[in-house]
Amino acid sequence: MHVEIVGIGKKITRKDMVIKMELFEVTMKCGCVKKGRAWRIDNPKANVVIFEGMEEHLARYDKFAQYLNKKGFAVFGIDTFGQGANVKEDLSALGIWPVNGFSKQLSFFDQLVTKLNEETKLPTYIFAHSMGSFYAQAYLEEYGEHVGKIVLCGSGTKSNILGMGLTIAKIVTNEKNAQEKATTLNKLMFGNFNNKIKNPRTPYDWLSVNEENVDKYIADPLCGFGPRNRFCLEFIKGMVNIYKKENLKKIKGSIPLFFISGDGDPVTGYGKFVEANKKLFSKYGAENIETKIYQGMRHEILNEMQWETVAEDISNFFLKDL
Repeated sequence: MHVEIVGIGKKITRKDMVIKMELFEVTMKCGCVKKGRAWRIDNPKANVVIFEGMEEHLARYDKFAQYLNKKGFAVFGIDTFGQGANVKEDLSALGIWPVNGFSKQLSFFDQLVTKLNEETKLPTYIFAHSMGSFYAQAYLEEYGEHVGKIVLCGSGTKSNILGMGLTIAKIVTNEKNAQEKATTLNKLMFGNFNNKIKNPRTPYDWLSVNEENVDKYIADPLCGFGPRNRFCLEFIKGMVNIYKKENLKKIKGSIPLFFISGDGDPVTGYGKFVEANKKLFSKYGAENIETKIYQGMRHEILNEMQWETVAEDISNFFLKDL
C-alpha cells in the first residue's frame, strides 16, 4: 500500500495495519517535489539511503530494505528521473531526463541525506547499485563529508571508451530527438551484455542467474523500458566528469568503501572492475576500501537465490564500528 507523506521524520499510523514500505515526498530547494520510498523502524542505529539502478525502481529493494530493518537500519531512497514513483500513471514520463539530469539528481540525493542527518541525528550510509553506483562515486567527490560509509554494487570504472561514447552521444542527440528511444546508443552501451551466456533465454539473462527475477523484471512495466537519447547523453556526461582528475582529487579519503560484484556481471567486467576501482580510488586518497566477488552471480546480486549472503555482508559492513 502506498502512503504519501511530506518530510522525513513523520511517523505513519494506520488502523489495524503495519505498513512496511511507504511512499513519501521531499520538496527540493528548486521547489520541485520528488517521491521516494521509506522503510522505517523504531529506534534505528543508522540510516541507509539506496541509490537505485537504471531502468528499475526502489520498490524492487523491499526485501533487502526489510532485511536491513531487522539489523537496525531505517532505509530511504528517491526514485531517479523517469523511474519508479516519479513516473506518471500513464507511464509517459518513463526514462525522461532533463538537461544536466545527472548533477541535478546528485543534488537531490544529497538533499535527502542532509535532511536525514539533520532530522534524525543518526549516521547515514549509502547502498548504491549499477547506475546508482556511478552516482555514489560522484557523491564521494562532491558530498562525501555528509555520509559515513558507501557500498558500491555492480559498478563500472574509468574507461577510455567513455570519451568516445560522449562524442557519439553529442552527435546523435539533438533537441528534436532528445526524448526518443536511443536505438544507436542503447546498442553501444548494453548490446554485448549477454555475450558470455550460452543460449540466453531472454535479452536480460545478464541481470541474474535467477530466472524468476529475470521474468519479474521483464513483466514489470517500470523496468527495462529502454533508454532515451537525453538520458544516455546526460548519464555518459556524468560518468566522464567522475573520472576527471580535478574531481577525483576531491575524494574524501576517510570514508569506508565496499565494492561488490558477481563474477558473472558484465557491467563490472565480470568482477575485474572491482579491483580497478580499488586501485583508482586508493590512488586518489581513499584509505579504507573493502572488496568482494560473489561466485555464480551476475549483475543483480541482491536478487540471486543466495541474496542473503550478500545482504549479510552489506549489513556487517554498515554495523562495523557503529
